[in-house]
Amino acid sequence: MEKDVIRITGGVRNKFKDTVTEEVFLTLYLNEKELLTLLCSPDNLKELSAGFLFSAGLIHSAGDIENISVNASKMTSHITTKKKELPHRVLSFHLLSKVREARAFPPEPYRPWSVA
Repeated sequence: MEKDVIRITGGVRNKFKDTVTEEVFLTLYLNEKELLTLLCSPDNLKELSAGFLFSAGLIHSAGDIENISVNASKMTSHITTKKKELPHRVLSFHLLSKVREARAFPPEPYRPWSVA
């Protein structure tokens, strides 16, 4: 989206229009239970919802999904899977382990490259 912006360079103030990224919070519900809230762009929310479930290992293919319903005014995505018996405790543990695997927590200390 285009917005009016002000850029100050070397004490000189310039006002112009520039393209900026829009981000929104999207809450995913899996089989009627709140799963998590993501910060994302407001486009392709069905695809994002399915992709997140796949990346987290909660589904194995698009065929595991029965329905995805996105409410753009409430910024919610309700996903129903064919397999309903996904206990909430297991989901929480599974997602936490996936986040750790993805190194979303602080990474190991910085180690500069050594040049031989």
